Amino acid sequence: MLFTRPYNALYGRMYIMIGCTVIEPGKPKLLEQVRQKIQLKHMSVRTEEAYVYWIRDFLRYHKNKTGDWQHPSHLYDSQVNQYLT
Repeated sequence: MLFTRPYNALYGRMYIMIGCTVIEPGKPKLLEQVRQKIQLKHMSVRTEEAYVYWIRDFLRYHKNKTGDWQHPSHLYDSQVNQYLT
């Protein structure tokens, strides 16, 4: 299901909704944001690869039953602890 809203009054920008996933055209995805922050701090390429690996592994662990990704901001503390133990 694809919905396109030309204007979002709350954020003042366009966005596209595919199923339950909102994609904002100008905003980079989570892993790209992580890469940008790491590069901004001048961390090594190997550190970047390790961080991205663990974040991707964490996201895979918490996929919903339908196979959709869950954004980490939507997870509870108990779910984070479940992954870490």
